[in-house]
Amino acid sequence: MSKYLYCIVGKSGSGKDSIVNYLCDRYGYTKVQSYTTRKPRADPQDKYNHTFMTELDFQRDKYDDKVIASTYFDGHHYWTTPDMLDNADFYVIDIQGLKELKRKYKHRKIISIYIDARDDIRIRRMRKRGELPSEIGKRFKNDKEKFSEADSYDFDWAVKNNGRFGIKRICRKINRAIKNNERTYCI
Repeated sequence: MSKYLYCIVGKSGSGKDSIVNYLCDRYGYTKVQSYTTRKPRADPQDKYNHTFMTELDFQRDKYDDKVIASTYFDGHHYWTTPDMLDNADFYVIDIQGLKELKRKYKHRKIISIYIDARDDIRIRRMRKRGELPSEIGKRFKNDKEKFSEADSYDFDWAVKNNGRFGIKRICRKINRAIKNNERTYCI
């Protein structure tokens, strides 16, 4: 495990989970499988991205002061605990959660990585994973609100994931940057 926690941030369909899953499978990194109260998606890979919990589980963790970063979207909670973060290299998180995490989590240095993708590619990816047009519309609306200030946010690294380079090449470059202990990086 690294002395850094790499936090992956990006709009829906930008490829965050695909990139992190590939990095873990190919290079042996670990990731936070955050908790959520939403139901699993039709995409069979979804079970590797989250642990599906109940609203009662969220309230219990909150009451026990175990929630270190959380967000609420489309009627569902997403959260993580310090133990989960201490035992992982990567965490896929939204921008709101990242800000909260940077305030609360002091065990390791956080490297924020922004994954950017064109809207048409994001839509295609969301359709491929089985999301309905109404769900895609909600995600775009949410992203517009949440990422309205992303241009002014100082991410440590930035990655364009428009399909031009391919996930293998992107992950190879991210892995090289990690191995070289680079503090800032742009792909």
